[in-house]
Amino acid sequence: MTLQITNQPNQSEHHLIEQSNPGPAATPSSSAPGLTHPKPIRILVLEDMLELAALLRENLLLFGFEVETAPDGAVALRLLKEQSFDLALIDIDLPDISGFEVVERARAAGYLGKTRVVFCTGGYVQERSAQSLQYPGSRFMAKPFSIKQLLDTIADAAREPIV
Repeated sequence: MTLQITNQPNQSEHHLIEQSNPGPAATPSSSAPGLTHPKPIRILVLEDMLELAALLRENLLLFGFEVETAPDGAVALRLLKEQSFDLALIDIDLPDISGFEVVERARAAGYLGKTRVVFCTGGYVQERSAQSLQYPGSRFMAKPFSIKQLLDTIADAAREPIV
């Protein structure tokens, strides 16, 4: 599956899903009889474009992840306070507060715990990529990105120790 996401300033939003095989590394393993299935990875998707958030959620669910979505920073902070997540996919440009501010507030309040952070944006990519380096252990993805890129980023983040 390929998810093309564009979010360029002064341009309309474009979304495209194409069917393709993302490869065996992206497919959740099937459980063998008598073996305990590992706990699924829990992901928070903070995305203000509701259609895009739903698309990401549906695709991640297909790969065996547990997914919660938040349309703005306030909802994301509430979810981070109430639940634990293994990874948070954080859109930087939000209507209420920036994704960077969400992470700063969540860390200050102790809500992030062992949650790995992946920032994403379609605007001012080089500037935002450099800003994301201020957050140790975080990752950055520029929109548009494919589901394979997202899955690879999740896998990389899962292997990295929490700082």
